[in-house]
Amino acid sequence: MLSFTKKFKQQTTPTARSFFAVLGGTYGGEFLVFIQEKLDDYIFLSLPDKVIRAVPKDAYMRGVKNKVLDFICNLPKDVYKVVEQEFNSINNTNGLRNSKTNNQPYQRPTGEP
Repeated sequence: MLSFTKKFKQQTTPTARSFFAVLGGTYGGEFLVFIQEKLDDYIFLSLPDKVIRAVPKDAYMRGVKNKVLDFICNLPKDVYKVVEQEFNSINNTNGLRNSKTNNQPYQRPTGEP
């Protein structure tokens, strides 16, 4: 049953507290925690670097389909609160910008997630 649930979650859009491993590509080795959805992007906090990453929705779907993004679990609420506080701290310090050309801290990858 767990494998069915995991597979099902892989094929849908990320939900609050979703935790992913990046298995390859530019951000291989990082972990991504889903934070919010923007118009064309999903916003994640990358761990362990604590970098805000904007992943285009189509790149997210390609990453899931090609098994570059691997859903691990939904974080426990208390753990997610800590991650969310870290995101807010970074966001308040640097300002989450909607500009597609500004790479800090809002980073939109040029290729696969």
